[in-house]
Amino acid sequence: PAPPDDPAHGSSGDDHLKADDMDEMWLHPTRPVRKQRPPSAEEALAQQFCGEWQNTEVVGLDDYLQHLGVGWAKRKVATSFKPEASWAVVDGVLQVMTPTPIGDRLETFKLGTREVDVDPDGNRFWKTSDWSDGRLVTTATDVDGVKPPFVTERWMAPKTGQLMQVSSHDGASFTRIFSPKAG
Repeated sequence: PAPPDDPAHGSSGDDHLKADDMDEMWLHPTRPVRKQRPPSAEEALAQQFCGEWQNTEVVGLDDYLQHLGVGWAKRKVATSFKPEASWAVVDGVLQVMTPTPIGDRLETFKLGTREVDVDPDGNRFWKTSDWSDGRLVTTATDVDGVKPPFVTERWMAPKTGQLMQVSSHDGASFTRIFSPKAG
């Protein structure tokens, strides 16, 4: 018989026992070693969002809400609210959990998929999310298709490392800036 490592007679079946895989073989002797693939560009972008964030600055929210017809009392509450946001990738889907005065809000971003979501007032809407030029762009339209779309763009500011969020609707917009949460 040919020696086990004779290339002329094929593999001996012991290729998984290479020295660089010994630690893995010791821990999981019956599992083949799988090399991890590098993350895709979209996965790398999503990973930048992961973690705990604190809203540190808001620009233009009162004017935006006034444009939407929101009354003074609700605007006052909304403009004083500085949300914390917890971002994670769960089962391959980017999501954010935001505690609010009216309860926790979980928002998922199933890329390229049209999904139904509900706003804090209980209004249902269609939502799609995709990456565009390094930004997570989410477009929401009312289920009847009557109102202009609401568009939210989120991205990492390269110089500051802050998470930027700009929401716009029918010519009006506001910006939230999030910094990594200390602690």
